[in-house]
Amino acid sequence: MKYLAFHIITFVFISCSGNYNIIKYNKIIDDADTFKIYKRIDDTFVLENQVYKPEYAKSLKSILTRHINPEYQKKFIPNAKIEIYNGEKLKGALLISTSKENPFVNFSNGEFGFGFKLTYGIGMYLDGSD
Repeated sequence: MKYLAFHIITFVFISCSGNYNIIKYNKIIDDADTFKIYKRIDDTFVLENQVYKPEYAKSLKSILTRHINPEYQKKFIPNAKIEIYNGEKLKGALLISTSKENPFVNFSNGEFGFGFKLTYGIGMYLDGSD
């Protein structure tokens, strides 16, 4: 019985912390005013696009917050990166693998992080951003 109670409490804690991370992530995205999109060329990230105009940022914010289901972060070599800024301050970054075998995103901002499967919207945005 103690074993079952422990697992229930652990599940509730993990579920709640995942929701809390999404709330914080959505706030970071909502407060952002600039996004820098990088693509990996050889072993270096190269700036491909910078989104700072409000009409474009609003669309990107919607894409970055749609259909996000938090998971544990995974190890992979990213082929794209999106940096999130508020003013001049870097608020977080999305490291992205668009591979067909394991499309995935890791978000981190120094305080917390989580991963999620690459969404269709983010994948399509990256395909069209070059």
